[in-house]
Amino acid sequence: ATTALIGNMDRNVAAVIGRGYSLATQDFTASCLDISQQTEASSNYDITFSNIPNNADIAIPDSLANSMMANFILTKIENDRASSREIFRYAHHMTTLMTVERFFNSLNDASTHMIDSSLTLLARGDIISFFQVCGPGFVHSINRKSEIVAIFKYDSDLDESSLSVSQGLTDEIMGLETPSWNRTRPSGLTGSVASLQISIKAVGIEVNDSNQGTLIIQSLEGYQRAMDYGFESMRRSATGLADAMEIVPWTTFPEFVIAAGLDRSFEQEQCFDSSGSLVSCTDPTVNSSLMSRFPRQMQRMNLFANAEHIATLDTLVRRKFIDISRFSRCLGILHGFNNCQLGSDLLNHRNNNPTNVITARAAKEALTGYNQNDPIDRYEIGRRIRQTNYFVNGYYNRCLSKLTEDHMGIPSGTLVTTHWTELEECVDVICTMHGAVFDPVDNTCSVVSAFSNADTILESYCTPTIEYPRRTNVCKGDRMTASSILWPGQYICSPNGNRFGLNEEGTVLVTSSDGITLEILSNRTTATSYLKMEVEGSTKGLFVYESDEHLQLNDCAETDTSQSLWQLPFTEDISTEAIIMWQHGEVVVREQDLTKMNIYGGNYAIITIDGQDYEYFLHERRLTFMQHRSIAEDWGGDLVWLDNIGERNEYTNLFGSYDHFVGATKVNSTFWRWSNGVEWSSSDLAIWDSGQPSLNSNEDVIGMNLSRWNDISGESQKMAVYKRLKPS
Repeated sequence: ATTALIGNMDRNVAAVIGRGYSLATQDFTASCLDISQQTEASSNYDITFSNIPNNADIAIPDSLANSMMANFILTKIENDRASSREIFRYAHHMTTLMTVERFFNSLNDASTHMIDSSLTLLARGDIISFFQVCGPGFVHSINRKSEIVAIFKYDSDLDESSLSVSQGLTDEIMGLETPSWNRTRPSGLTGSVASLQISIKAVGIEVNDSNQGTLIIQSLEGYQRAMDYGFESMRRSATGLADAMEIVPWTTFPEFVIAAGLDRSFEQEQCFDSSGSLVSCTDPTVNSSLMSRFPRQMQRMNLFANAEHIATLDTLVRRKFIDISRFSRCLGILHGFNNCQLGSDLLNHRNNNPTNVITARAAKEALTGYNQNDPIDRYEIGRRIRQTNYFVNGYYNRCLSKLTEDHMGIPSGTLVTTHWTELEECVDVICTMHGAVFDPVDNTCSVVSAFSNADTILESYCTPTIEYPRRTNVCKGDRMTASSILWPGQYICSPNGNRFGLNEEGTVLVTSSDGITLEILSNRTTATSYLKMEVEGSTKGLFVYESDEHLQLNDCAETDTSQSLWQLPFTEDISTEAIIMWQHGEVVVREQDLTKMNIYGGNYAIITIDGQDYEYFLHERRLTFMQHRSIAEDWGGDLVWLDNIGERNEYTNLFGSYDHFVGATKVNSTFWRWSNGVEWSSSDLAIWDSGQPSLNSNEDVIGMNLSRWNDISGESQKMAVYKRLKPS
């Protein structure tokens, strides 16, 4: 095992000399060293001056492009140029980049010792616990880097920068007494120096008790003071971002070698019979023997490789349990959402502009993952816990138990005499991969090739956060289902582009494809009246309330400020091209194409009778006969009456499969009355179900199911079909 150099480090990682580290997992562990002294690091100092041409494409030299400041420089120049163009001038830029690298500040091996608790683990032979706490190796030295960049920006009337101004700035920065721009001022540069702005950004220095800072300075004197302060800060031993680090395996640290017993010889007697075959040394046929020694270098190599394998398995198991914890927490939050929140979109924490959005309700259903066919765990979290237990008991525990077996008369000797790939309990390499699942029947691992929907939600949408819309004029399909929500600037759209929803001010309306308002629908209280209502603030949305099926303007808090919009099923002509429909639990915008309407559920139709068009609407909510009749009357019609034979046949074809009320009430044992007042005899009709009508005293209305009629109680709850003369 040799040392390793880790470069291009994550800036969010707190690298500390002496901390444990795994090369396999790139994870830090605890520090198991008592470090009293560190060696002084050597330093490299560099400062570069650059002039950035005012070209169409921003081109910066390699020294800037390879710095930690590259994004800041490019963004600053781009923003400056845009601001200057607004006042019809040109922005010109120069930069200075000061860099200090501190090469491998390291611990002093002669004065560094292992802490007592780590030595105690080794003394009792618990090497696996030592590696789990202290890592397979440790950080021996760190390379740190600090940078300060200054951007000089001035405006002029010319699109090309002035060599004299650029040289003058360079001379002033380098300490020359007379700036060259005072000697000659070219035409077109009037006011250039007066417009000079200096921006400074530092990384890896102590500015305002943080690791980075930005300063706006208006003079070269201020620039010089800032650079002097930055340089002094850079010289401090603990200053700078970790840029690279040297990792040393414990198997090369002398104190560990002694404490772990790696300084002793691993010997084993081998016995042979007269034919030279290897036999047990207790076998009576033993003819000769010899002592074999296990090479010390192989001991250290095996121990380091096995330590990294243990670190890999620990990381896998830890991630599995963390995922279960995150899964449970995320699902718990979703279960606490109210109906309005469940209908809202969730914020994607990994993508600011996702191509697909997901509602809280869809996330809840995916994470719940109910599967009635699973004989053990019907819910996703139970299945994940079971899979984790399979992996821990079937692979993790078996492999670690085998690695700690005694060998060659040494406690836990297998760790130093055998590489993990030589052990049957550990050799399945698939088990070391992220996402591996263990099959307890075959005792093998496999890797799921793609994330499940639940995994995607866990990674992108947990912790669940409601996303209020940042994009306006968005079509969210052609319907709102129960408990869904539209925020200001969001609409549901018909195929021809007509839209129903809220404008950016929160007014509920219908607009044409070219944005012309067709109807204002806010605070709709009946099927025919409209009252305009402006919504305070932009955080209120249009919500389909699930419990009593009405629309609300709601802020997802279910407070008393929620404004009810309408509670009646309706079909309303909005224009000659579009229809808005309030169906069971959903609002739909459709073109005025009844064939398409029938395709989308068959719950609206027009039948022509004697030259007049009648509308038929199936209300799918299950209510009593009189509750339905009251709604139908408010709609401008009544429960369906069928006193025309041709109409009755066409109606049965359209609505016969639904279990619903029709508009007939019992007069006596012989006669019935349609909702339009026409009376008829039971014998006039031939579509009664077998044995019907039963004429029980409480069965005073008619229901249809599977195209057959039955007398039933008006207090039962069913769907119903409403009918009215189509408005002209």
